[in-house]
This record gives sequence, C-alpha cells and structure tokens, in this order.
Amino acid sequence: MISVIIITYRRKEEILKCLESIVSQDYNNYEIILIDNNKEEHFSEYILNHAKDVPRLKYIKNNFNSSVTGGRNLGVLHASGDICVFIDDDAFFEKNNALTLTSEKMNREKDVGVLAYKIINYSSKNVERKEFPFKNKKIDKNTETEASYFLGGAHAIRRNVFGLVEGYPEDFIYGMEELDISFRILDKGFKILYFPCVIAWHNPSISGRLEKKSYWKNILENRLKVGIRNLPWRYFAINFIIWSLKVLKESKNIMVLIETYSSLLRNRKEIQKGRKVISNKTIKKLKLIDNRLYY
Repeated sequence: MISVIIITYRRKEEILKCLESIVSQDYNNYEIILIDNNKEEHFSEYILNHAKDVPRLKYIKNNFNSSVTGGRNLGVLHASGDICVFIDDDAFFEKNNALTLTSEKMNREKDVGVLAYKIINYSSKNVERKEFPFKNKKIDKNTETEASYFLGGAHAIRRNVFGLVEGYPEDFIYGMEELDISFRILDKGFKILYFPCVIAWHNPSISGRLEKKSYWKNILENRLKVGIRNLPWRYFAINFIIWSLKVLKESKNIMVLIETYSSLLRNRKEIQKGRKVISNKTIKKLKLIDNRLYY
C-alpha cells in the first residue's frame, strides 16, 4: 500500500486540485492522509466541506501548526502503507500513473530509499534551480540519476527507512529538513534516486510563507544544524563560513546572522544531542556523486 501524505496550511483551492490529482490515479491500493495545520476554523471547514467525499481519506486536525516536519512525522505515524508519498498542498501530479510508477520502482529496486520526483514550476513551466536536487544544474532533468538529497515538494520514502532515521527533526521549522534526513538515509545504506518519470507541478502559493528576514534566518539556522547533527567538524566549519556569507549577501541584514548565532548558542546542548556523524564510507560515496558536503 501507498500512503499519500499532505500537510495543508491556509490553502483552499490548491489543496482541492492536489487531492483531485491523487483520486484520479490508476493505482488503487492507496490511502490519503491529510494533516490540517490550519488554526483558522474557516479554512478547516472549507476543506471538510469540499473533501468529504474523497475516498480513502484520513483527515487529521492539528490543534496547532506543527510545521512541515511535525506534520510529516504525524502523517507517517498514521500511515498504513509501506511507501509514503509526500506532496505539497500547492502541487499536483501531472499524470494518473504516478503511484503505479512509484510502486513498481520501489518493488524492483530495494536499495532505493527515496524517489525524488521531477518538479515543474506552474508559472515558468520549467524545473526551477531551487527545485532540482543537484548542485550541478546541467545534469539532465529527464534522466534517472542518483542524488545526495531530495526536495520536499514531491517525493516518496519507504516507511521502514523513515523509521530507521527517526523521521524529520521537528525543531526544523522551515527549510533544510530534507537535507538533514537525506544524510541519515544515505548513512543507512539506501540510495536517493531522482525519478523524472513522475512529474509534479508546483504552483507556489504566497499564503503561509515567511517574510524575507525570517526566511533567511531559518535557512541559515537549519543549514548549520544539519552540519552539527551530521557532519565531521571540518565540514561544518566550511559550511559555517560559506552559508554565513551567502545569507548575509541575500538578506542584506547582519541581524539575521546575529540572531541565528544567538539561537544556536542558546540551544547548543539540545542540538548536539541529535549529533550522529555520517560514516567515512558515506562520505566517500557522497564524493562520487553530486553532493552537499560543503555547500
């Protein structure tokens, strides 16, 4: 069975289009787990009224916005499938064979832990740089390629692999959570495969997104947490320098760095409790493919 997990927050029309693309799939052995992170009741009422006839739907109302990481963990907790497919509430599958292709690939290649789907931006009609899971943007976007990480917009993970790495870190409020779990999945000996046979269209909604300063603070803080949690200190040091300079350039706000460093110092003991450094074997493997050890 496949469990399709969606976290929704402040999006009405978008979530209905997403659900429609799942219900139309030609694969019948699936369930939909919808995590409602909305605090405003009118959003929840709208979803319930319009999705009440959706088959195989498990609707779970959160009493608070548990963010993407908490929502995904909650979804897996309620999942019955061996494969968990995640898709953003402002995305939808292009074709009705997405789940069939996913099931066939996962059953055929047992060493694949994650499938990273091809994500096309609805407005530009292109695969955007930030939604392509490779540093080298010249890699063929239509060819299956082993990757070192995946992106959250649309992907599939084996449920047992998700359990082995203990799910997403719930203190990652926004950004870099997929990179963190990617390091841990690779360290367990599983592959991450870019799988362009399945296409998801992403129509980014401005609703529920962070303003510029908060966005870059979260990105920097979480990227440094990824290094602390997973990488040898020499790699963390390089990450620290590169990402601090990048975020300063992009945000044009020194307070973003000061607030980030202060937060990391305050929470350093708790962050280091989750430190599980990837093995030398994993590092050697990463160096053979397009990787994010340094950036």
